[in-house]
Amino acid sequence: KVEVTDGRHVVTAPLGTQVIAKSLTGLWVGTVSGLGSFTLSVVQAGEVITGTLTTDAGTVTLSAGRVTSARSVVFTAPLALYSRLFRCTLSADLESCAGTYTPPEAAFTMRRQ
Repeated sequence: KVEVTDGRHVVTAPLGTQVIAKSLTGLWVGTVSGLGSFTLSVVQAGEVITGTLTTDAGTVTLSAGRVTSARSVVFTAPLALYSRLFRCTLSADLESCAGTYTPPEAAFTMRRQ
Protein backbone atom coordinates (compact mmCIF):
# COMPACT_ATOMS: atom_id res chain seq x y z
CA LYS A 1 0.00 0.00 0.00
CA VAL A 2 1.43 3.38 -1.00
CA GLU A 3 0.13 6.57 0.60
CA VAL A 4 1.10 10.18 0.03
CA THR A 5 0.10 12.92 2.45
CA ASP A 6 0.45 16.67 2.76
CA GLY A 7 -0.39 16.54 6.47
CA ARG A 8 -4.09 17.17 5.93
CA HIS A 9 -5.05 14.82 3.11
CA VAL A 10 -4.01 11.25 2.35
CA VAL A 11 -4.05 9.77 -1.15
CA THR A 12 -3.71 6.00 -1.54
CA ALA A 13 -2.36 4.53 -4.78
CA PRO A 14 -4.60 1.96 -6.46
CA LEU A 15 -3.71 -1.74 -6.17
CA GLY A 16 -1.16 -2.82 -8.76
CA THR A 17 0.68 0.52 -8.71
CA GLN A 18 4.45 0.06 -8.98
CA VAL A 19 6.87 2.07 -6.89
CA ILE A 20 10.16 2.48 -8.75
CA ALA A 21 13.30 2.79 -6.66
CA LYS A 22 16.82 3.50 -7.82
CA SER A 23 18.42 0.33 -9.17
CA LEU A 24 21.59 -1.11 -7.67
CA THR A 25 22.79 -2.02 -11.18
CA GLY A 26 26.35 -0.87 -11.77
CA LEU A 27 29.87 -1.08 -10.43
CA TRP A 28 30.56 -0.95 -6.68
CA VAL A 29 33.90 -1.00 -4.84
CA GLY A 30 34.32 -2.16 -1.28
CA THR A 31 36.54 -3.26 1.55
CA VAL A 32 36.16 -6.10 4.03
CA SER A 33 37.74 -5.06 7.34
CA GLY A 34 41.11 -6.76 7.72
CA LEU A 35 40.71 -8.83 4.55
CA GLY A 36 41.09 -6.46 1.60
CA SER A 37 39.17 -4.84 -1.20
CA PHE A 38 36.75 -6.03 -3.87
CA THR A 39 34.86 -4.83 -6.91
CA LEU A 40 31.23 -5.81 -7.40
CA SER A 41 29.48 -5.67 -10.76
CA VAL A 42 25.72 -5.94 -10.17
CA VAL A 43 22.59 -6.22 -12.29
CA GLN A 44 19.27 -5.79 -10.46
CA ALA A 45 15.98 -7.13 -11.83
CA GLY A 46 13.17 -6.54 -9.35
CA GLU A 47 14.37 -7.86 -6.01
CA VAL A 48 17.00 -10.18 -7.55
CA ILE A 49 20.63 -9.15 -7.96
CA THR A 50 23.18 -11.03 -10.06
CA GLY A 51 26.73 -10.28 -11.06
CA THR A 52 30.35 -10.87 -10.21
CA LEU A 53 32.71 -10.10 -7.36
CA THR A 54 36.39 -9.54 -8.10
CA THR A 55 39.25 -9.71 -5.57
CA ASP A 56 43.01 -10.14 -5.92
CA ALA A 57 42.31 -13.89 -6.08
CA GLY A 58 40.02 -13.64 -9.13
CA THR A 59 36.40 -13.20 -10.17
CA VAL A 60 33.43 -15.24 -8.92
CA THR A 61 29.72 -15.24 -9.71
CA LEU A 62 27.25 -14.07 -7.07
CA SER A 63 24.46 -16.35 -5.94
CA ALA A 64 21.31 -15.91 -3.86
CA GLY A 65 21.41 -12.14 -4.38
CA ARG A 66 18.35 -10.26 -3.12
CA VAL A 67 17.17 -6.84 -2.13
CA THR A 68 15.24 -8.03 0.93
CA SER A 69 13.59 -4.72 1.82
CA ALA A 70 13.77 -1.12 0.69
CA ARG A 71 17.38 -0.81 1.88
CA SER A 72 18.64 -4.32 2.76
CA VAL A 73 20.85 -6.36 0.43
CA VAL A 74 22.02 -9.99 0.80
CA PHE A 75 24.23 -12.05 -1.53
CA THR A 76 26.71 -14.90 -1.40
CA ALA A 77 30.01 -15.32 -3.22
CA PRO A 78 32.20 -18.45 -3.32
CA LEU A 79 35.56 -17.21 -2.01
CA ALA A 80 38.46 -19.46 -0.95
CA LEU A 81 37.07 -22.54 0.81
CA TYR A 82 33.68 -21.12 1.77
CA SER A 83 30.63 -19.46 0.34
CA ARG A 84 30.72 -15.98 1.90
CA LEU A 85 27.52 -14.25 2.96
CA PHE A 86 27.33 -10.49 2.55
CA ARG A 87 24.52 -8.55 4.31
CA CYS A 88 24.31 -4.79 4.22
CA THR A 89 22.02 -1.82 4.66
CA LEU A 90 21.98 0.81 1.93
CA SER A 91 22.45 4.48 2.73
CA ALA A 92 19.42 6.76 2.27
CA ASP A 93 20.78 7.95 -1.12
CA LEU A 94 21.44 4.30 -2.20
CA GLU A 95 25.06 5.17 -2.99
CA SER A 96 26.77 3.08 -0.30
CA CYS A 97 26.13 -0.04 1.75
CA ALA A 98 27.58 -1.15 5.10
CA GLY A 99 27.21 -4.50 6.81
CA THR A 100 28.77 -7.84 7.68
CA TYR A 101 30.62 -10.57 5.80
CA THR A 102 30.74 -14.15 7.12
CA PRO A 103 32.66 -16.40 7.67
CA PRO A 104 34.66 -15.08 9.47
CA GLU A 105 32.43 -12.27 10.70
CA ALA A 106 33.89 -8.97 9.55
CA ALA A 107 32.54 -5.53 8.72
CA PHE A 108 32.43 -4.42 5.10
CA THR A 109 31.47 -1.32 3.18
CA MET A 110 30.94 -0.66 -0.50
CA ARG A 111 30.25 2.42 -2.59
CA ARG A 112 28.70 2.88 -6.02
CA GLN A 113 31.19 4.04 -8.68
